[in-house]
Amino acid sequence: MYENDERLDAVRAILRTIGESHIDTLHSGDVDVSDAEAVLDKAVRYLNSGWYHFNTQRKRIFTVPQDTGILDIPSNIIAVMKSDRLQPDLQVRKARVYNLSDYTYDLRPIAVGGKITLKALEALEYEDLPPTAKAYVLALARREFLQDVDADSLKLQALMRDEEAAFLKFKIADDKLVKVNYFAANRVKFRFLGKE
Repeated sequence: MYENDERLDAVRAILRTIGESHIDTLHSGDVDVSDAEAVLDKAVRYLNSGWYHFNTQRKRIFTVPQDTGILDIPSNIIAVMKSDRLQPDLQVRKARVYNLSDYTYDLRPIAVGGKITLKALEALEYEDLPPTAKAYVLALARREFLQDVDADSLKLQALMRDEEAAFLKFKIADDKLVKVNYFAANRVKFRFLGKE
């Protein structure tokens, strides 16, 4: 069976917080290993729930079925938003896109040529995360695992500082990827130019 080295290394790092790390497989049947893996998955889900540059598809095109108009979204899409201000408010319900303005799943009235462009939040696996996101997820998982298993307050404080530092590095890296229009986003410059 193929064993993912990145995931195994992450679980080892989580187990090191309680003094265990010598595992050769994730499928050992050890309770601590399965708990560490569950905490890692929980941390990945937590990170994926935020609209960050790495997991946001700004203009994802979906094909709306012409017979029903009901758009079933792929299982890796967590949420959708309108991609421009002229579209109605939309959300995911029962793995389908729901039009909050017209209270319907039928998207045919707003689809153009049988297609609709939406902003989509994609869930990524741990292995597919950017390096700074992996580091933050690992720091979060280590802290949560220690909090669940052990009550060493000094270790916990150190892990909390590590988690904060990892999140800051992740956020700085993610923010560098976002294109910012300073004229639209900076009210001081906008006011200086007399555009307000």
